[in-house]
Amino acid sequence: MFHTPPQRFARGAAASAALCCALATAPAAAAPQDPRQDPALRVELQYIEALNAAGMPDFADLVLKDVQARWPEAKALLKTKALEQVLSLGRFDEAEKIIRAEKDQDAPETWAMKLLSADYRFSRGQYPEALGAYQAFFKKYAGKPPAALVSAYAQNYYKFVQMLLFLHREAEAAAAYEAMLKLPDLENETRRQAQFEWAQLLVKMAEDVKPDKNGKPTKERTDKLDKADKAVQALLWEQDLWFGRGVALLAHIRALRGKPEEARDIVNTYMEQLLSIDRQLPGQGQGPGGGPQGLSPAPAKPVYCTLTFTSCVRASS
Repeated sequence: MFHTPPQRFARGAAASAALCCALATAPAAAAPQDPRQDPALRVELQYIEALNAAGMPDFADLVLKDVQARWPEAKALLKTKALEQVLSLGRFDEAEKIIRAEKDQDAPETWAMKLLSADYRFSRGQYPEALGAYQAFFKKYAGKPPAALVSAYAQNYYKFVQMLLFLHREAEAAAAYEAMLKLPDLENETRRQAQFEWAQLLVKMAEDVKPDKNGKPTKERTDKLDKADKAVQALLWEQDLWFGRGVALLAHIRALRGKPEEARDIVNTYMEQLLSIDRQLPGQGQGPGGGPQGLSPAPAKPVYCTLTFTSCVRASS
């Protein structure tokens, strides 16, 4: 399962920063004097990013102040860069003042700034503040974001799930996965990765449920496995990485239900497809969170290396 360390959220905040810039400055048509077309300004902004990447935010801050003085016409563009710079220095009170100064607190670009701040807060261990910002964002749009935020909405939902997983809040993460999968415009690759990870999480949660006093599986465990089983079966209509890993997970679910023969049969049934996927998958891209979408169906433990039940179950973990 993909867990993101908090440092990754600061580095991953670049995507949120890019969204801020795009929303804050995108005109209907590029104006003749559009500062974004100035090659000298682009070089300076790249230099600022390089300084931050090298762990020198104080120097980057000095360069930014100089850039703001030299390109006053780029105020809208540099506002986002200034916010990111303030956040990289850990000056969250100052960052909040910048955000509160926005006239429309519900504008898409303002929400992008709030989420950028949340990413940096999470990386500094300010978990309640970070999660609160994301929860407010999802409550605001309730699964129906404006056109400018459709793509970012799904990406932020995925990021929110990773935050919850990092904090070991599995039940909330499972609910967030389920809500994310209900988004109408979710890209197919993102949907399939999230669906597999959701099913995998449900299985883990089911394994943690203790049997009743008679040693029998509880309804809670059965319900989680039922939901995971259904989610995995929906992945088997398209042959890709998630199909292969789904086969392994489905076999594991059947084994957890006390049906080892059925688990073996599942792997044997799909053996030809698994071998075909293994030959074709290398070189594919990555999923929404940089997940292992370029790997074979069972990257370290092939589900088809033998026909034994043991290898099948190991591969799904």
